[in-house]
Amino acid sequence: YNRTSVEAAQQALQDPDTEYLVAVDGSDDIMGAVQVQWNHKEGKGEFGQLAVAERHQKKGIGRALVRAAEDWCAERKGFGTFTMQMPLVSAREDLFPYYESQGYVRGETVPFGYPEMLSG
Repeated sequence: YNRTSVEAAQQALQDPDTEYLVAVDGSDDIMGAVQVQWNHKEGKGEFGQLAVAERHQKKGIGRALVRAAEDWCAERKGFGTFTMQMPLVSAREDLFPYYESQGYVRGETVPFGYPEMLSG
């Protein structure tokens, strides 16, 4: 089951406050990517769909993409601090330590928007 599609990504990119950041190697092969959004009204950023190709994992690429997402939001904020969030599925407990090692803390719990993904 795919959580997103080319069409959904294209639609998201119509919003000037949404971006996909992509890490490529010297051969322009994609190593990883992350979606990032800035919410002007709430003054906070959000990233998701962080993915790193298996052969490039454990090399700091995911961490670099998270930092790039934070930097992208910081540019939109202009100055001062802001909240950055990354919604995670509670069923993926294995992911929490990764983000906690980067300074993120667990926040509120919200229902997962794609329950059919959890049954397969």
